[in-house]
Amino acid sequence: PTWKRTLARRARESQMKRFCRAQAIQRRLEEIEVTFRELEQQGIKLEKLLRDENESPADQQTQWTNQLLYLVQKKNNLMTEESDLMIA
Repeated sequence: PTWKRTLARRARESQMKRFCRAQAIQRRLEEIEVTFRELEQQGIKLEKLLRDENESPADQQTQWTNQLLYLVQKKNNLMTEESDLMIA
């Protein structure tokens, strides 16, 4: 009967939507992981600069500190997004 085919088609469509959504979430989680690693490397460089360059002008150290704080903020935002995606 037609209604059985319609139900089967709707079930397949629903399953495909869930699958596509899961793929999109997985892709975004992988992108977040790559960005985490990049931010970590940038943070390590900034921390080394701050530790090793004590003779640098104060405004330069302030700039590095602000950059480091910005990286931490970006990382926190990504962690929030990652948590939201894990729940979805």
